[in-house]
Amino acid sequence: MKFKTGIVLIMVFAFLMSGCNADQDVINDDLLTISKITTAFYENGIMLDKSEKSVPNVLNLNGIKPKLFKMTDINNNDTLVYIFDSYLERKKAIDEYKKRRDKFIKPFVKEAANPYKYEAKNAIIFVAFPMKNLISSEHHIKNISNTVFEKLNDGKYMTFKGEGTDWEARIEFKYYENKYTDKNGGIAYDQVYWEQPVLKYKKSNIESVGKVSYEFSAETGGSSSASRFLTQDGYIYGVHEESSGVRPDENSVYKITIRWNGKEEIFELKAEQ
Repeated sequence: MKFKTGIVLIMVFAFLMSGCNADQDVINDDLLTISKITTAFYENGIMLDKSEKSVPNVLNLNGIKPKLFKMTDINNNDTLVYIFDSYLERKKAIDEYKKRRDKFIKPFVKEAANPYKYEAKNAIIFVAFPMKNLISSEHHIKNISNTVFEKLNDGKYMTFKGEGTDWEARIEFKYYENKYTDKNGGIAYDQVYWEQPVLKYKKSNIESVGKVSYEFSAETGGSSSASRFLTQDGYIYGVHEESSGVRPDENSVYKITIRWNGKEEIFELKAEQ
């Protein structure tokens, strides 16, 4: 009897512990640290070396002084990294930054430069790219954006495809949605998604197509374009549309309408499996 009682107690304990772990998984904010950020950048070929220069207090956000780094492999660009205690503290800091953006940027950027701001979970990262190097730095800027999206925000990708008689199209879709604990102890989501339509004219008479307009929609919303011309190889590349609302998922279906030369074609786009 004692042996059976012991088994029951072990099973109950294991059940309670599994329940606790499940709850922890739900509210795990998975906070970033300086080490996680520098490692993620290093893995994508971006070296962040700590700078010995002092950081003026005017660059503090929400009471947090940033760590200053140099991107030693990218023109020694100044890089500020802020680590907050939570997602909510990061959001408050962004609100503060927006209110005093001009005063904030001036001591950070010593020459004509374009400061890029990246948000990731409980962190904010600013990178200053001098205007004189902006064009040559395009691939570096893209690499930084991809690193923040994929490694720091756990970003994911999907592609929706479809075609009609004259056209084929795809929606390049990417998103992140990270759970965190809100101020009331409940579950909230830090989420953003982007959609970029790409259209291709299937026939050879590209010169006769003229201006093309399109609109696409899913259950969660839609977008439309102004009239545009095809590229020489018959493509139209739409802009990245950003949204923080409810995102399409792998079961969603887009409907796209394309208009040109008094013609119209409508077809559906579904997620690649």
